[in-house]
Amino acid sequence: MNNSSGDVGIQIAGIANKAKKSKGFQLAGIVNIADSSDYPIGLLNLIKNGEKNLSLAIDEDSYLSLQFRSGGRVLYSVLSIGTALGNDGPAKYTFEAGLGAVLLNKSKFALRAEITTRNHLTEKFKSLDNHQSSFRVIPAYKLTDALSIFVAPSFNYAERDEDAVSGGGTQWKAWGRDRTRNTFYGGGTAGLMLKL
Repeated sequence: MNNSSGDVGIQIAGIANKAKKSKGFQLAGIVNIADSSDYPIGLLNLIKNGEKNLSLAIDEDSYLSLQFRSGGRVLYSVLSIGTALGNDGPAKYTFEAGLGAVLLNKSKFALRAEITTRNHLTEKFKSLDNHQSSFRVIPAYKLTDALSIFVAPSFNYAERDEDAVSGGGTQWKAWGRDRTRNTFYGGGTAGLMLKL
């Protein structure tokens, strides 16, 4: 753990970093805390003048998710939990983690990019072996200072459902995954984002 009451350049720790101001980046296994840090990388980033928001979103696989973003003015982390609205496979719940960057932040428009990985769980919260990785570009229109609406295209890689009979080799699809094959595919997410 690193703890500084003043300004720092770079902080790297297995558990946590704390500083008044980070002029470089903070890298921690769990949490970064600072008044000012533009480039924190950790599961949680509690930056006083940085990014903190909640969003409710639905994706192309009909998973409804609650997403929490926390970080600096540039880099932030993404943590998300979700539930399947349909009943077409063993995965009932999801847990997602990732890293994002604010590319553009204007008075009425923001643009972000995120890389995430998703784990699927059964209704009894047993982890399944069909992970999903995604790259999303998130253009958002600001309805107010605190509330935004977004529609985000994504490029994804998903492993086949672990109990599905294999449909063959890896497949490329323009939209949606194939549950019987490992699939590279296009998708999308739409939702509302609330600045905290």
